[in-house]
Amino acid sequence: MKKITLLFILTSWGCTTDFFDKPIEVDNSFKDSKLAPTAILGYSNDFEENTKDKIFVSYTLNPFENLNNQIQVIENASVSLTSPTQTYLFDYDENTHFYLNEDTLSFEPNTTYTLKIEAPGYETVTASQVFPEEVPILNAERSGNVFKVTINDNPDKKDYYLLKFFKKNLQTISTDQPLFSPVYIDIFGTIYDESGLCYTCILLKDTTFNGEQNFEILINHFEEENETAEYVAVLYHTTEDYYKYDTSIRISEYAQDNPFVEPVIIHSNFENRLGIFTLMNKSEYSFSYE
Repeated sequence: MKKITLLFILTSWGCTTDFFDKPIEVDNSFKDSKLAPTAILGYSNDFEENTKDKIFVSYTLNPFENLNNQIQVIENASVSLTSPTQTYLFDYDENTHFYLNEDTLSFEPNTTYTLKIEAPGYETVTASQVFPEEVPILNAERSGNVFKVTINDNPDKKDYYLLKFFKKNLQTISTDQPLFSPVYIDIFGTIYDESGLCYTCILLKDTTFNGEQNFEILINHFEEENETAEYVAVLYHTTEDYYKYDTSIRISEYAQDNPFVEPVIIHSNFENRLGIFTLMNKSEYSFSYE
């Protein structure tokens, strides 16, 4: 394993038009409703509410159906997550409309997990992922307007990461205010990508730093340079499927209402069906700035 250091410096165009309307032919295969689950497991952390591991089981609609403002969710599915040594069952929660497991999920690195979803009237769907190894944050610090984060990245394989920073609220306004708040990062003009799913996250792949190199990104310009602060850096080592899914969501958002951009296909990894299942292995590092 080689040690790499990432430097982080603290700091839309859109088009709306409807004059390029064009009729399209709809494939008859769309007439049958199909399962379309979303399961991103391992993202939970202690600094945000509602990050408990959960699974959403939706379904596709015939293009000519009318949803009538109903929640597009299946409530009677059978949801299981299995490995060679573990089995987790998820139950539907009426309040959140997610499938939850009462226990905290415990994953083993380099182990394959298979998500299986069955529902009456629908074809059963499955997807598998290998739980990534933990990539610990060896050091994190702030000097002036620079965040410096050091990790060990494996130079012999492709790795994908989601990075996020939290700042402790030293002066709480009320008891309802969270103890930590996400730090917004602007990656404009850098080699990094913003996340399509998390507006305060950075999406990384190691093709540009697979070895010993330093990188800088711009950070939120609202940060007070002379302010005393406490931070937590959270690094999620994730899978290629997550990276492709997150990227396709981001590109799809940019493509909305833009007549000059090709339609974007959201990445899916369920066998012959729609939906995403992916895993994340989290590491954290607390540091102060004075």
